[in-house]
Amino acid sequence: MQFTHSVGTKVSEANIKRLCEELIRADTEDQVTTILTKAGYWDNPDVWRYYDDNENNYSTIGNQQSRPEAALVEKLINSVDARLIGECLSRGIVPEGNFAPRAIREAVAIFFEDNPKASTM
Repeated sequence: MQFTHSVGTKVSEANIKRLCEELIRADTEDQVTTILTKAGYWDNPDVWRYYDDNENNYSTIGNQQSRPEAALVEKLINSVDARLIGECLSRGIVPEGNFAPRAIREAVAIFFEDNPKASTM
């Protein structure tokens, strides 16, 4: 099977698979750059598109954490938020509504502790 590139170049399924496997094994940015250069993609502006086809969409990408530790912490915080929001929804509470807990500690106490009144003092 062959695929046609946006620039009209035909690419075989085997070549696409090989490129993807090489990229999966790459451990550094330099390795990715080398692989894409060797495949003829890195310096070819015809094969690149703006994220979401929006030239001014840097804020979406640039808003990511630059340090792996910060990214991991953000994932943990997001998972806690998601769990607490899910608990609100499962109990019929609108997370942004008047009856929702106002703080993470309050939500944990109400949803997951035996004596919520003692934990929020």
